[in-house]
Amino acid sequence: MRTSRNTFTNYQPHFTTEDHWSVTVVYEDTGARDRAQSLCQHLVHGFKADIDFAFNWWRFRYLADPGIAHAAAQAAARADILLFSATNRDDLPDEVRRWTELWIPLRLSSEGVLLVLTEDSEDAELMASPLYVSLRNLARRASMDFLPRVSDEPWAPPPDDIRIIQNRATQGTRILDDILRYTPPAPAPPSHWGINE
Repeated sequence: MRTSRNTFTNYQPHFTTEDHWSVTVVYEDTGARDRAQSLCQHLVHGFKADIDFAFNWWRFRYLADPGIAHAAAQAAARADILLFSATNRDDLPDEVRRWTELWIPLRLSSEGVLLVLTEDSEDAELMASPLYVSLRNLARRASMDFLPRVSDEPWAPPPDDIRIIQNRATQGTRILDDILRYTPPAPAPPSHWGINE
């Protein structure tokens, strides 16, 4: 597991049109769901020509239901991206903790990204929170990359600290390696040339 203080969108993916990613979103409340929806819309818009996303959504409190928890565990076990969107920076609720114990043993892939989306806060405040500690440990146990801070404006320019970017460029799973190597497709040349085009 590698941790980055950057956002998911600091990376550029290298995808083919056949690629698709499964995204499992686990959210705390309506505000957390709205932030996650905004990020997911940015992902779809940003990679629209290169990748298909399959999203599934699970609210924290519904994971107390055994049937829902089982279905959500199956989704999380197959997810390329696992997004936790929270308002409260306290520790994960008991039902979410029990749910994580369901899907971690089912996860076969050692690749994937665990993202954490919270309301705006200072990095130091987030990194000292029980939520951060729990999710960092969860990512480690699931052998997933951990991105603990995802901006509400995910397509904003990356930070100027080149050391962070260089460090991230030298580490990563296949998924992050694909993202790092992305180059947009060249535009198609015109079918013919002429002054009246």
